Amino acid sequence: MVMTYLLIAILIYHTSYFGLYWTIGFTLFFLLLAAALLFDIKPTYRFKDIVIRREIFKTKT
Repeated sequence: MVMTYLLIAILIYHTSYFGLYWTIGFTLFFLLLAAALLFDIKPTYRFKDIVIRREIFKTKT
């Protein structure tokens, strides 16, 4: 991910129609996304929330 960022940041900086401000904006966007990936999401499951459908377990005779 960091290697891709570096390549794109160099490309953005060297183009004539983007430049330094776009590179700074892209860097801030990259840092925001990297920070979002640091959050640990732990879903909470309760036994009463699990619905078992009896049709699945019926045997065909």
